Amino acid sequence: MKKMRVFTAILAAAVSAGTCAGAVHVSGTAADTGSTESFFADPEQLTEGDFTYVRHDRFWYVLKYNGTEKNVVIPERVNGESVRGAESCAFEGNEFIESVTFPKEFDCVSGFRDCVNLRELNFPKYDVPDRMIIRNDAFQGCTSLERVDLPYGTYNVEDYAFMDCTALKEVNFPEHSVKFSKLSFKGTEWLKSLESNGGPFVSYKDTLLYSNYFSQWIMVLPNDVSSVGNAAFRAQSRIHDVLVPGNIKRIGLEAFNSCSDLERVVIVNPKCEIYGGSITNGSPEVDENNDRVIYSFVYTGTICGYKGSTAEKLAENTGCNFEVLNPLGDSNGDGRIDSVDASQIMDLYSRISTMSAIADAKDIAEQDVNGDGRIDSVDASTVLSYYTYLAANGEMSLKEFIAAEK
Repeated sequence: MKKMRVFTAILAAAVSAGTCAGAVHVSGTAADTGSTESFFADPEQLTEGDFTYVRHDRFWYVLKYNGTEKNVVIPERVNGESVRGAESCAFEGNEFIESVTFPKEFDCVSGFRDCVNLRELNFPKYDVPDRMIIRNDAFQGCTSLERVDLPYGTYNVEDYAFMDCTALKEVNFPEHSVKFSKLSFKGTEWLKSLESNGGPFVSYKDTLLYSNYFSQWIMVLPNDVSSVGNAAFRAQSRIHDVLVPGNIKRIGLEAFNSCSDLERVVIVNPKCEIYGGSITNGSPEVDENNDRVIYSFVYTGTICGYKGSTAEKLAENTGCNFEVLNPLGDSNGDGRIDSVDASQIMDLYSRISTMSAIADAKDIAEQDVNGDGRIDSVDASTVLSYYTYLAANGEMSLKEFIAAEK
């Protein structure tokens, strides 16, 4: 039992350190070894030319590059087997490298931190859209890098991958979706350039990166993105009520972490992927000894969503309050859409018009039928028209009915 606990602790430490796929190599079992020292076999290493490799499972990873070439070409194979990635310090601090060419099966990119003269990255095109990962800190501090062309097959650009690449002005993404966040490009000119759109939100492609506005009692996320990036609103106070509309399929790591005023998050998509620590409202703390911020993983507010949704599962897992969201158009939650719902929508609209009421995130999710971001007579009229359609034995859903009417 003691050996198993030691194994678990070491394995957990390796995983939390962000090693590449296959970088944890285990040999032997607890039954055939007499001590924890012999439980792990040293991974095989091999040096060819300026490269030292380490073997993990069936593949080789660059452990260290000791060369002085300006234009580095990483070999495709070693001893007939693929070179698949690099360890976290493989090229770190090399001041000779100006360009690097990656082999076609190299799908775990890491280890170029503080290569201050690196100007050009030549990636292969992969055959599937979820192949390559650019790891944490991979190119952090590469201050001569001005342009990055991410190839087809890029799956994830992890946090801080291009942090403090101060000359980076152009980033080109493939046509398919890529996971990334504002932290991936923190401290770059490219990230700053995205703010020029002047809107309340800063996004790129289909990812919401962060907000320019720091005080929004009710915040409705935009309907032209599918993902909320990691740490998008982390430690942002004065956000109280958030509507995550149905177009959003993913809420990234720590997206709403340590939002100290956060009272409720309404999540419309019943299958939305919700990553760890994404919604918390405890205040962040400063660890003065280690000079770092400790973010909260406590949430005392409310999660609102449909029954059986991932939102409900999140509420169960965190022990917070769960509020059931009524279907669009069914404002009174009686299980049908009829004239009563139209009347309730019209009543709320009247009270909003006279400033005697404010539509909250849940109201908007249930009663903004046409999805224009406000509740008004058009929504009430649409519900009434749909009720008439149903009375004539219509079979379309409300969303299908609205789409057909456009």
